[in-house]
Amino acid sequence: MRFPAMAVLLVPLVAGCALEQPDGPVATATWHASVGVDFNGTRDGTDNLHATVPFDPAARPAAEAYVGRDITHPDDYTLHDLMVDWSAKTDIPFTTTYYDGLGYSIDAFDGIASASNATEGWFWQLSVDGETAFEGMSTLVVRDGGAYKWTYTHAVWG
Repeated sequence: MRFPAMAVLLVPLVAGCALEQPDGPVATATWHASVGVDFNGTRDGTDNLHATVPFDPAARPAAEAYVGRDITHPDDYTLHDLMVDWSAKTDIPFTTTYYDGLGYSIDAFDGIASASNATEGWFWQLSVDGETAFEGMSTLVVRDGGAYKWTYTHAVWG
């Protein structure tokens, strides 16, 4: 009989699948993303940090920061969430500033802060998969396998 042999082959395949229930999936997946921080020669010791961060795409570790703000945390795992998980994993602190209508922006990593005057400034520039990002940490949805890098960048203006 061929049917029992097919059943034996299908059971391991089905066993690894999460079945959709009325309340949502049975179990959540663990995804991974890499986070890099390039201090651009401004920090003693290690200039570059890199960590692969496991995360639950259903989690919202930064959601509390949006309570009482004019924008709410999106119903997605954002870069802000990833940075909270990254900081917990690496023990490297970061600070942010909230801007009405826009969300949060990185101010500093491990005490190295953005700074500017009338002619020049330093800021934390974000790239995603090697390309300059044009979306902020409050709304940028993190994808499994994504590479997110913050570079301490010098700019000169008029």
